[in-house]
Amino acid sequence: MMGKMSNWGQGYRNVRRYCAGSCLLLMCLGYTDAVFADWQFDKDKSRISFLTTKESFAQIKGGFHSFDGRIKGSPEDPLHTAANFIIQTSSISTGIGIRDSVLRGSGFFNVKAFPTMEFKSTKITKVDATHATVRGDLTMLGITKPLVFDVTLDKPITDTVTKAIKINATALATMNRYDWGMTTFVPAVGPEITVRVDAVLMNDGTDSEESPLR
Repeated sequence: MMGKMSNWGQGYRNVRRYCAGSCLLLMCLGYTDAVFADWQFDKDKSRISFLTTKESFAQIKGGFHSFDGRIKGSPEDPLHTAANFIIQTSSISTGIGIRDSVLRGSGFFNVKAFPTMEFKSTKITKVDATHATVRGDLTMLGITKPLVFDVTLDKPITDTVTKAIKINATALATMNRYDWGMTTFVPAVGPEITVRVDAVLMNDGTDSEESPLR
């Protein structure tokens, strides 16, 4: 009887070692799964920019200076990872003050009525070792429509001083502003807009139960 109990205990320990080793191996083989843990935007180094299409009579290039974002999930469960970011619409800047005032007005972003716009992911799909597709919903001007980002990820880097882990990510999407009810200055400003997010994501090794974006 004691021999059977000893064999059972040894088998249980072997199973535990196997499971732990398997989880570690999976994380090492696919670092893109591992980076989707609990990452926040380094707002000093990240950028959100946009560019109207060349079909526009007046091509507009600009960005937003005030935003917050997070990618939150489990390395063991990347399919249930979530990404979202919030942009303060009044922070729009194209480098021309008069034009920025127009863009903040009721004909475009209407910042008084809609001070923020928000993107929430609905599905993150790993394409290969350095690429992913992020599908989600963008709420702008009180209208929520789907938007898809193609994401390129660099390898994680560990800061030698702070020990924080960082990764650079670039996300690109094309949207039709008409879908969100923004139809001012047609056809001078074309409908299609390219959105680019250059994000420096940070993880200091700590997890938070609450998202700062709520």
